[in-house]
Amino acid sequence: MIRVALRIGFALVLVLAASVGAGAAPERARPNILFIITDDQDLAELGYLQGRALTPNIDRLAMGGIRFNRAYVATSICTPSRYSCLTGQYASRSCSQWFEREITAEGVTRVLWNIGLTPGQPTLPKVLRASGYRTGFVGKWHIGGMSGMKRVEKGADPADPEVRALLEENQRRAAEILRGYGFDFAKSIYMGNPNDDRSLVNCGMNVHNMEWLTQAGLEFIDENRDAPFFLYFSTTLTHVPKPLDSLRGDPRASGVGLLDEPISGVQPSRESVMRRCQEAGVPEALWAATWLDDGIGALVDRLDRHGLLENTLIFYFVDNGMAEHAKGTCYEGGLIVPTFVHWKGHIEPAESDVMIQNIDFTPTILDAAGVPPPEDMVIDGMSFLPLLRGEPFEG
Repeated sequence: MIRVALRIGFALVLVLAASVGAGAAPERARPNILFIITDDQDLAELGYLQGRALTPNIDRLAMGGIRFNRAYVATSICTPSRYSCLTGQYASRSCSQWFEREITAEGVTRVLWNIGLTPGQPTLPKVLRASGYRTGFVGKWHIGGMSGMKRVEKGADPADPEVRALLEENQRRAAEILRGYGFDFAKSIYMGNPNDDRSLVNCGMNVHNMEWLTQAGLEFIDENRDAPFFLYFSTTLTHVPKPLDSLRGDPRASGVGLLDEPISGVQPSRESVMRRCQEAGVPEALWAATWLDDGIGALVDRLDRHGLLENTLIFYFVDNGMAEHAKGTCYEGGLIVPTFVHWKGHIEPAESDVMIQNIDFTPTILDAAGVPPPEDMVIDGMSFLPLLRGEPFEG
């Protein structure tokens, strides 16, 4: 593919000029940020990449934005990848106890699931919050630090009020921890993969529930539509446990136990997902991608309903590459990830062969918001906002 020159409308220049200096401009002039990170999403699960999945909402966003053909992750597994997104750092800079205790006397490190944030560490949401942004978290965390959780006994009934109370207490504890990392709002939280949470496994609630995540994302947008916001929307789809089992399973199953009623009205029904996929001839293994797509579409529709779409910079990023079974390797199949940036009315549709990396998201978002990083925030990445402006840029 050839590298293309990217142009951006005069309106974006005005927005960026107005936002220089935190607090110097009217709040509405500062762009909202919706950062969508999906989990182990394969190329076949993205229609715009000529996959066989039915993903019309994601496809529209991608084809209406800048699609990066050479977007890399610094590490090809989820935990360090997520760390880099929220810090702008290589994961090897982590100072968490789990990481440091595995560093050898010779200084050799093991960058795996041992990466975590430390309480006083500057993060993207912390810096944005300090500058007046409202910050929200929905979905999968998986960057450690989730201590003090209650344990649900094996074989527990997820409909039992006591079990639900324990799981709801875990949610409150997780939200408190996430506030310490910079998030004002945190709901529908999975501490890691559903299959890794023994309490969820023990009561059979280690399932995906896309509606549960979408509902929380819509709540955040509704509550903060009159102020600049940053929403980190992190799906569990399309990772394990088997997404199709969850799609066909009890829709009341969630991270807080068995709900009294299924969540309805936030996105198209699960029955609709299966019907549309059958009619389109989509293989069953790819149906969950449509379930995910419906949730993303609901968020975008809500932004549009509130008149926020043209003032919302949307990032779409898959946490690690899944091509050629290369996750966890140094092969490009595990390192190059589907990534695009969409900003209606400001970014013209294009493909770019410029190399970017997930350590570049934090400086780019801060740059777009007109927020300088604090002096004690070490950032390894670089802003690719000039690329969005149509200026010369080398990744």
